[in-house]
Amino acid sequence: MNTEDSPEIPYQRFENSVNCRVEQNIGILTITGDFIVSETRHVSEYSEPLLKDPAIRGFIVNLNCLNRIDSSGIGMLIHWLNQGNQRPFKVLLCGVRESLIGFFETVGLDQVLPFYPSEAEAFANFDLAPDAPELIERENPLEKPEIF
Repeated sequence: MNTEDSPEIPYQRFENSVNCRVEQNIGILTITGDFIVSETRHVSEYSEPLLKDPAIRGFIVNLNCLNRIDSSGIGMLIHWLNQGNQRPFKVLLCGVRESLIGFFETVGLDQVLPFYPSEAEAFANFDLAPDAPELIERENPLEKPEIF
């Protein structure tokens, strides 16, 4: 996943922060530190106004400096993804650290969210990426999501 413009940062503990900007009607969220239950409200302060803006075409979520993520963080990614069932909206991940890829594969995020090595690559491929898939309701939330 290493690229020259977004090299993987060797493991270190990052302080929690969210950076948000908009370029060409795409919300770019950089989540640093922990994306866990205690931080989701802070992240939603940035994401919710963008979700309500019909001009925003989707999110690129940069996770290059993410320490850890829990079910609340995963839930927020799925919440953003579900916007695509209401209007054309895409969610792309970039900079997913090698230490988190296995976890994302276990919970099935690799099946519904495109991963790109760098923010620049995600941005360049934004229009080529598929719109958010419709997710089938599952009785067992631990099952991998199915796409139809």
